[in-house]
Amino acid sequence: MRKGNVVAAFGSAGGTIAAKGELKPENRWRIPAAWMATVRTGQLVEWRVYADNKPVYEILNRLKS
Repeated sequence: MRKGNVVAAFGSAGGTIAAKGELKPENRWRIPAAWMATVRTGQLVEWRVYADNKPVYEILNRLKS
């Protein structure tokens, strides 16, 4: 989506948190996300990411124990 000098994209972000060098399926995460960029005179002046990182924090807390 574009409006003036602001562009927004919507989708999801994801990955797998490596624990002791292993990429286990239970450490995989995917969350809804949105990105917003503001451009002025051909240069990026602002970049924002919107996402609920709670699932990532829950995996990290589980791995600490």
